[in-house]
Amino acid sequence: MSLRNFRSHHEMRRKTYLKIINALRAGVNSKRGIQDHSGLSWGSCSPVINHLLSQKVIVTQDINNEGKPGKGRKTTFFNFNKEKFLLMGMEIDTRRITSCLTTLGNRPLGSYTTGFNQSITSKNIVKYITKAFLECREKLQLEPGNVICISFSIPGAVDVERNTWLYCERIPDINEVDFSRLNEKGVLPKKLYIQHNIHAQVYSVIPTAEIKENDYVFIHVGQGMAMSANMGGILYGHRGFAGEIGHIPYPNIKKDVICLCGKKNCLEAVLNAKKILEYISDNFDCDLRSLNEIKDEEIIRKVALDYLLDPLVYISTIVSNIFDPKRIIIEGSVLEPFYKYLTTAFEKKLRQTTWLNGPAEVVWCKSTDLDGSYGAILHSSARIINDFIYQI
Repeated sequence: MSLRNFRSHHEMRRKTYLKIINALRAGVNSKRGIQDHSGLSWGSCSPVINHLLSQKVIVTQDINNEGKPGKGRKTTFFNFNKEKFLLMGMEIDTRRITSCLTTLGNRPLGSYTTGFNQSITSKNIVKYITKAFLECREKLQLEPGNVICISFSIPGAVDVERNTWLYCERIPDINEVDFSRLNEKGVLPKKLYIQHNIHAQVYSVIPTAEIKENDYVFIHVGQGMAMSANMGGILYGHRGFAGEIGHIPYPNIKKDVICLCGKKNCLEAVLNAKKILEYISDNFDCDLRSLNEIKDEEIIRKVALDYLLDPLVYISTIVSNIFDPKRIIIEGSVLEPFYKYLTTAFEKKLRQTTWLNGPAEVVWCKSTDLDGSYGAILHSSARIINDFIYQI
């Protein structure tokens, strides 16, 4: 076989496997359903299904005509193995790693959080990731080798092409961590994927919010501030840093404030819990340690309308006019205590400041709606499956 024919045959095989695996991942698990979803004949599907069965990538379940396992005329259904070829997602934070385990079809099987006594650094990150991996594996009673990859959700500057965590303002001792070298001792899976946590977070929201179109902008306001724009596909930018809206200078500030990045008046230096509490202390003679302690309705209303509204509308207007998204999705732990007054006022003002009334829909989420470890798996899903097909 010539090299050209070999490559053509290899690509045809890859596409066939991809169509069938994607059908199974979409929840289509009968013979007829797989044929219809993939557009392939059963003659093309059958060898692939048999190979996946022989490798124990998928397993069968016989269901009788009443839709229950047991005796009688049966129909065979195919499902991903819940014990082998598993995927793990990890969300890395300053002093903890949250891990999530799924089947190859992204079905969640469990999660586990590992805490640490000190902050993650470039020197201890391998130890902490290994600790989180082994603890999760033990907690969920996994056999060694059954997890085929880990997909990481990471804050700060991430170079996806080089699989490198460049730095993070909130974790200053992180510097050029090459994730492709983390498995050198052979404890971790060979395949490791990374992405910025903002993309992982929005991917975890999309299924529950029933957002089907790749036409949205997701704005996160928490410890930091960032954006994920999907215009038929995630926009990453030349260096992978697209979405750093938190470091756009806010012009309407009355007193200069220094951001963790070293620059003045960044939006995330204005829209954060510390500055909101300072505003409350200066204007209401009220000393609070946490936003959750705010009980006075008038303070909540005034903070929402007099402090949060303008900077949030400011950045959302810029985003809306540049990308023209169908919907803007907003989530943020520092905003949630003020949603009662903020949401209606924000949408009304946004219609006034954007070109032709802005997005068709504004979706408000809570921080509890996010699962960065699960979203990391969903975000890397296409890469994971493509790499997996080459291995089997």
